[in-house]
Amino acid sequence: MCAHVPWSLAGASPWHVSGPEPAATPTNRRKGCWLCRLALWLLWLGLGLPARAQFTYTTNDGSILITGCVGQPSGFVTIPAEINGLSVTAIGDWAFSNQVNFTIVSIPASVTNLGVGAFSGCSSMYGIYMPTYLPNLGDYAFYQCAQLTGLTIPPGVTNIGEFAFYQRTSMVGVQVPDSVLTIQRDAFEGDWRLGQATIGNGVVSIGDEAFSGCRGLTNLVMGVNVQSIGSNAFGSCQYFPTITLSASLTNLSASAFGGCSELQEVYFNGNAPHDAGGWHPVQQESNDDSCLPARK
Repeated sequence: MCAHVPWSLAGASPWHVSGPEPAATPTNRRKGCWLCRLALWLLWLGLGLPARAQFTYTTNDGSILITGCVGQPSGFVTIPAEINGLSVTAIGDWAFSNQVNFTIVSIPASVTNLGVGAFSGCSSMYGIYMPTYLPNLGDYAFYQCAQLTGLTIPPGVTNIGEFAFYQRTSMVGVQVPDSVLTIQRDAFEGDWRLGQATIGNGVVSIGDEAFSGCRGLTNLVMGVNVQSIGSNAFGSCQYFPTITLSASLTNLSASAFGGCSELQEVYFNGNAPHDAGGWHPVQQESNDDSCLPARK
């Protein structure tokens, strides 16, 4: 089922009463009021009855790739695990882009791939149920899903795509599971309400501007196996005072923490990367480009 749609009375036989109108006795009035209430309740109940929406899809090697949904369904959207006896294994690129009436979406466990922009622009969606084994969150998967708060990144995800959670402005915390290897560029950029982020111990690479503009970030926990942090990865994250970087770190790009005005101390569990070519990995917004003190 994909949506709730109004119950239709089309084709129903109208109630018909022949003969003289009965006297308006108190008993009849009570019966009439009760019948009116019953009719309104049944109508209200009917409005909540779910109807099976129509999905568009393609078949490939005995499995289903969902390519879209007919019309603009609203409310709680359930993507089926099977269509015509075939397993639904993927949601295609831009399949549900700009479905502005979605509020909650349930993705079945059979789905193992979420395409580029699959739910981008679903501006009213505030919750989503995702399967445990979903290796790839495609680029722009939840781009500008501003109301999305109820989301847990599944423990089977290995890649978080570019702009995957860009401007998800209602998110206050994120736990990147240990299964994730790569956080691509701009993945969480502009999530300005984000206050807490934990980078899993499996993450080896954090892309350019991955958390740039997350100005509410006050608590950042870095995984122990991060080897590379891209340019401006945490740019303008103004309020966290300290950060500890892993012994595995070999590449800390220019201005990785640029504009982090409250950042006072950077700790390295290993050797601090050397200054290269005059740039500094940590800069404050000031007239000089002094690198903040770092120590083991």
